Amino acid sequence: MYKYLNYVSDKKAFNLGLYVLYTVLSFAIVIGTIYLAIQMQEWIHPVSVFVAYIIDYILWMIKSMSQSKKE
Repeated sequence: MYKYLNYVSDKKAFNLGLYVLYTVLSFAIVIGTIYLAIQMQEWIHPVSVFVAYIIDYILWMIKSMSQSKKE
């Protein structure tokens, strides 16, 4: 993911199409997992998917804050 975003956001050759494709696919993955959790409630509880996304976001924020202090 980081290599792809670095490639897409390169100042010399920024490609808006690749960035939009990445954004759309990211949203599709998130929405798709939530949709599957709602459809298959006997296997995956939808609340657990939401909690997992929230925990992932919190961990990502902590990681980015710790990296910004190092710089």
